[in-house]
Amino acid sequence: MRISFLGPFAELAGSELELALPGSISLRELIAELAVRFPGFARYAALDSDHGLSAHVCFLRQGRPLKLAERVQDQDQIQVLLPVTGG
Repeated sequence: MRISFLGPFAELAGSELELALPGSISLRELIAELAVRFPGFARYAALDSDHGLSAHVCFLRQGRPLKLAERVQDQDQIQVLLPVTGG
């Protein structure tokens, strides 16, 4: 899996991470793994709802936001960025 970190998340984890997964895992499990590797992600691992997560960070796969229960796989490319709001 290739994870690209944008904006302030690049300061926490660098611009990119290659991560080998044995199978599929949930986004929640991926965030927990990121928190182990990069302690700055611990606050996001503690969030327990999609709404709570989306207020702070956005995980995208193919340009589409991921929910905590969604599965990600080794061949996925994930982008981590600040949520965008407008009005």
